[in-house]
Amino acid sequence: MAFEAMNIDERYESVISRLKKGSRVLDKLSPTEITFLKNALIQNKKNPSILVKVICLIENTRTLTTEFEPELIALLKEPTVDGNIKIYLLNACRKHSIDARIKSGERLSADFLMCLKDLLLHPSPEVLEWTLRVIDECGPQGVFFYKEIKKIRPKFLWIFNKHLRASVQLIDMFHRRWAGGFKEESNKTDS
Repeated sequence: MAFEAMNIDERYESVISRLKKGSRVLDKLSPTEITFLKNALIQNKKNPSILVKVICLIENTRTLTTEFEPELIALLKEPTVDGNIKIYLLNACRKHSIDARIKSGERLSADFLMCLKDLLLHPSPEVLEWTLRVIDECGPQGVFFYKEIKKIRPKFLWIFNKHLRASVQLIDMFHRRWAGGFKEESNKTDS
């Protein structure tokens, strides 16, 4: 059913209903529906209740397309967008920026990588955790974040926050993954 024939609320309720029943919701989007959802992202950036529904519709599709990437990145960069919504946006980016580009054999866009780099400095522990999870999905291109991840030092009370604990585990995983692959500049002069 085309999005023009059904409002966002009805389509969202249909998706949520199917998800609650345990169904995988993988609706195919037409070019018109993609354009409709791209416009809905930007038009509703200050309306969180509608924005969450639009992101849900974008996430629950079998159509992989980088066409959503500019709008998703713009919203991730928007300082007025709530941290919880940024997490939903990150999940949509995982599908439409990373998976779509991997499937087509393309490298991740510089805009997307720079956006993730900026999100590593976000004050929300949960946004940091999900940014690190998305970086993990970047595969070999995740090494772009080597220097920034090396600098991240969660606060002393990280042990009491589940998101900071998860972030510390992800950072440790990155350090182990990249260990030995990058010698410090001071070590290069010794050889």
